[in-house]
Amino acid sequence: MKNEQMEQRKIIKDLWVQQSFQFGETVNIISMIWLRQWKNYVKYDESPLINGNGNNSENGHNEQQQNGKGVNHHHEFESPKPETIDNRELLEGIDSEGNPIMDRKLNEKTDFEIVPSKVWSQLIQWYQGGPEIKRTVITLGFKDELYVEIKPYLINVKYHTSLISEIPSRNQNQQQQQTPYLYSYQRSLKSTLAELRETIAKNENINPNHLEFYKNSTSGKSKPIKKITMSLEDLKFEDKTDLILHYQTEQTQKGISKLGKKITGIFKKKGHGSGMGGRSYSDPSYYTNGVNGGGSSSSSSSTSSNSNESSPTFENIDPKSSKEIVLSNKICGLSNLGNTCFMNSSLQCLAHTIPLTEYFLSGKYACDINKTNPLGMKGQIAEIYGKLMKDMWTGSSNCVAPKHLKWIIGKYAPQFSGMSQQDSQEFLSFLLDGLHEDLNKVLKKPYTEEKEESKEQREDAVVAAEHWENHIKRNQSIIVNLFQGQYKSTLTCSKCSKVSITFDPYMYVTLPIPVPTERLFDVILFRRKPIEQLGPDPNGIYCLNNAMAPIKYCLKLPKREDVETLRVELSKITGIESSCIALAETLKNRIYTFLNDQKSLLSIKDKEVTIAYELPHAGEDISRIHVMHRSNGDLALLPYVLLLKYSETSRKDLYKMVWERVGHRVKKGWRSALRQKLKEQQNLNLENNSNNSSTTTVNDQDQDNISNQQEQHQQHQQQQQQFGEKDSHHSTFDDSQFEEDDASSVTDDDLFESIYPFVLKTTNGNGNHCDRCPNGCTGCAVECDDKPLTILYKTPKYWREGCNNIAIDWRPEIIKYVDFIDHDDPTSPFTIQDKSIQLKSEFRNDITLYDCLSIFTKNEELKKNDTWYCPDCKAHIEATKKLELWSAPKILVIHLKRFQYTSYTHRHEKINYYVDFPLDNLDISKLVLNKSYPPPVYQLYAISNHMGVMGSGHYTSCVKNKDQWYLISDSSYRPIDKLKIKSSDAYVLFYQLKSPPTGTLQQ
Repeated sequence: MKNEQMEQRKIIKDLWVQQSFQFGETVNIISMIWLRQWKNYVKYDESPLINGNGNNSENGHNEQQQNGKGVNHHHEFESPKPETIDNRELLEGIDSEGNPIMDRKLNEKTDFEIVPSKVWSQLIQWYQGGPEIKRTVITLGFKDELYVEIKPYLINVKYHTSLISEIPSRNQNQQQQQTPYLYSYQRSLKSTLAELRETIAKNENINPNHLEFYKNSTSGKSKPIKKITMSLEDLKFEDKTDLILHYQTEQTQKGISKLGKKITGIFKKKGHGSGMGGRSYSDPSYYTNGVNGGGSSSSSSSTSSNSNESSPTFENIDPKSSKEIVLSNKICGLSNLGNTCFMNSSLQCLAHTIPLTEYFLSGKYACDINKTNPLGMKGQIAEIYGKLMKDMWTGSSNCVAPKHLKWIIGKYAPQFSGMSQQDSQEFLSFLLDGLHEDLNKVLKKPYTEEKEESKEQREDAVVAAEHWENHIKRNQSIIVNLFQGQYKSTLTCSKCSKVSITFDPYMYVTLPIPVPTERLFDVILFRRKPIEQLGPDPNGIYCLNNAMAPIKYCLKLPKREDVETLRVELSKITGIESSCIALAETLKNRIYTFLNDQKSLLSIKDKEVTIAYELPHAGEDISRIHVMHRSNGDLALLPYVLLLKYSETSRKDLYKMVWERVGHRVKKGWRSALRQKLKEQQNLNLENNSNNSSTTTVNDQDQDNISNQQEQHQQHQQQQQQFGEKDSHHSTFDDSQFEEDDASSVTDDDLFESIYPFVLKTTNGNGNHCDRCPNGCTGCAVECDDKPLTILYKTPKYWREGCNNIAIDWRPEIIKYVDFIDHDDPTSPFTIQDKSIQLKSEFRNDITLYDCLSIFTKNEELKKNDTWYCPDCKAHIEATKKLELWSAPKILVIHLKRFQYTSYTHRHEKINYYVDFPLDNLDISKLVLNKSYPPPVYQLYAISNHMGVMGSGHYTSCVKNKDQWYLISDSSYRPIDKLKIKSSDAYVLFYQLKSPPTGTLQQ
C-alpha cells in the first residue's frame, strides 16, 4: 500500500470517530458509490498485517515490488484511485435558494452515507468535486431522540395574482420563466410557516403581515392556513406540499376578521363549545390537548378512559353491516407520503384482518379507549386508526392518504417520522403494541409477582395457565384476543443441567430461514487469446466469429469460502493458471474494484455476475489499460482489461486488440455506410473550399488559413494512399475471406479515425471525461499509427498500482450495425455458455415454511453476549435454549427473518431465497404443545412483500378479499392469480384460524 493511501486512511479514521451526533450539528451527505471506491482504494476496513519480523506486511509488500521480487504473483490489483467526488446522482434538482434537493427514493447505507463535516472537508480537499449536501441534526418525538434530517420537507410556493401585482418591477423577468412566480423551498419539519413567510417577505421587500398561505387543493378550493406558528410536523405537511401565497390588504384582513367573529357566534348559539367532539381530525390540537393539558382537556381528562366523549366524530356502524362492508369487494389504495410503502404494506394487511376491521367499523373500540395508560399513546393511535379504517372501507375514494396515522406514530416513534425507508415488520410490531395499549381495558395494572420455581416438577399446563393469568390481569384488548399466543421457553444450564421453564406471550413468530451452505456463482471470463482460430463469422452476419467472445461459467461453492477459492476453482475448469486470473466487480459498465483473495464470497450478492480476466504473467514494465464501451456518451457492455508493454505496443496494435474483442458484435455492411458518410462529408468540404476560393474580399489571415487547410488536406491524401497499400484490416486472418464491402479501406480527413467502426479515446476511470484536458472534453482521440503507447502515456503506471483508461466511441453512422445486448443476458449470442451452466437446472435447494418452523423449535446455544443467569450456579452461563409453541392465536403472523447481520461483510444482508408456504391448510398441530383445543389449521389472507436489498427496495402487499387476491402497491392495485402470490419477496405472512375453538384460546 502506498504512503498516500495509508495516510488518508489514518486521517479519516481519526476524524470519523464513531460517536453520536449532537443536536444542531451540521453533517454532510456523500455518495455511497464513491465512498466505497475510496474505502477500497485505501483498504479502509482492512487491518494492517504484521509479518514474522514484526514489520508491517504492507511495507514489506512494497519493498518486494521495489526490489523486483514477487512480481509474478497472481493478479491482485490495487483498487483504482477514485475520481472527484460525485454527488450528482443523489440529487433530483436545486431549490429556489440554491440548495440541493435529494432524490426521495434513495436510502442510507445503500445510496448515500452520513459523514461528519470534518470528514467531508478533508475528502473534498483531496479529491474536490461535489455538490456539497449539508444536513442538520434535530430532535424528534417526546423523548427528543436525535435525527439527521436527510430529506427536509419540500414546499412549493406559487404567488397569487394579488401578490404579483405588489411586485411589478419583476414582472418582466418572471414572465420569461416557464413557471413564473413558482418557488421551491426546503424546510425542516421543526420549522414554521411563519419563518418561511419572513424569508419571502424579506426577499420581496414586503410587510410579512400582509402575506397569507393557502393550501393548494386539487378540487380547486384553497383554504387559508391560520396556525403558521405551528411546526410543519404538527401541521401534518406531506413531503411535497403546494402552497399559494396571497397578499392581504388591511381592508381585506378587517373584513375576514369580522366574518370570523360572526361565524363563531353562530356556532356558540347552536351549542358548539370547545369540547373534543366538535373538533376536526385535521386539527393537531385534537391530539395534543390531552397530552399537554391545553385547551379543553380538563373536562375530558376527568372522565373515565372508556368514555365515549373522545370517540371519533363519525357515527358508529351497525355490527351486522360492518361485516358486510368488510366482506365486500372494495379495495382502497394508500398514498405514498414519501418512502412510506413499508407502512402502506402493513396497513393493508391489517385492514384485511376481518375480525379486527369489524371491531373498528362497528365503533366498539370507542368504548375501550384507554387514555390513562402510561404505556399507551393517550388513545390517539386507536382513534386515528379507526378513522382510517372508516375512510378505507366506507369512503367514496379509491385511495386514502394515511398522513394522520404517520404523524402520530412519528410523534411516539421518531424512526417512522422522517422520509427514510423503514421495515414493515417493525412498523407492524409498533402499531399492534400501540393499539393494544390504547385499547387495554385494564385501567390500573395490578402488580404481579412470579412464583419461584418449585423444586418439584409441575405440569406444563399448570405453569402455563399461571403465566397467562398474570398476563391477562394487566393486558386485555382485541389485540391480545386475536394476535397473542404463548411460547414455552426452556433453558438448560450447561454446567449443572438446571432446567428453567417459562411461558411468555407472543404477537408474531419470527422464523429463521435455513440458508443453504452452498450457492451458485456466475462468472463471465474474458480470454486473453482466442479459443479457436480468429476469423470471419461462419453465418456471414457479423464481421468476426466468437473466438474472442467471453465465456460464462457457473460454479457451486461453499458460501463462506473466500474469493481465492472461486479463483482456484475457475482455474480448474478453464485450464488457466490461477495466477493469471483476475476477478473484478463492475458498476455501471466500468470496473468498480478488483476482488481481493481474502474477501468473503458472501460479499458477492445473489444473482450478481463476477467478471474474470485472463491476463499474462506481469513484470515490472507491464502496464494496465481498462477499455470501456461508450455509445452516445453513455457506457455500455462490460469493460476489458489489457496488460501491455507500452514501449513494445503501438497505437495501431491497440486498435487491433480492441477490434478482435468487439468485431463479433459488428454486422457486415458497416464499411459501406461509413464510406457513404465520408464521401458526403468530402463533397461538402470541397464545396466549402470552392466557395471560399471564389470569395474576392479575403484578408491576409484568411488566405493563410485556407492555404494551411489545403496543405493539410494534401498531406492526408498522401497518407491515405500510403495507408491503403497496407493491410487495411490489421487482423490475424485473411481479409479476402470477407466481402469487398468489409475488406476495403475507408478513410477520412482525420487519419486516426479510419478503418475501424469506432474511435479510441483517453478518459478517466468513469469513462465520461478526458483524463488530460480541462472540463468539457470527453476524451482525446488516439491515433491509429505505428507510434508506441509511450507517446500516449509518457509516465506509465505499474500494473498493480493503477491503470489507464480507454473508451470505445462507436461512430454514430454505424451504431445500427452494432449489437449491444448485455454479456450476461442468457439469450446473448455474444457470450459462450459453458456446460457448467447446467448446474442451474440441477441445483435444487427448496425451503418450505415447515423447514423454518422446524429450525425455530431446535435447541440453540446461547453466545457469550447472551448468557443466562443460572440460580444454582450463581453465574451467567452459556446455556441451551429451546423455544416451542404452547398455544396458537386466532391470527397467526409469521415474520420471515430475511435480514440478518453478517460478520463476514460487517453489514446486514437480505436473504432472497424462495420459501414455499401453503395458501390453505397450514397445519401446525404437531408444533403446538397444548392439545386442549382442536388442531390449529390456518388459511392465508395477506402477505407483506419486500423486493430489493437491505435498506432499499419497495414494499407491496397481497390481500384476499372474498375469494379474489389483489396485489396492492401504495395507491395502485390489481387482481392477481393466487398461484402468483408466492415469491421470494414474501416477508410477513398473515394467517387466520379456520375453525377457532369456542371460547378463548387461553383459560
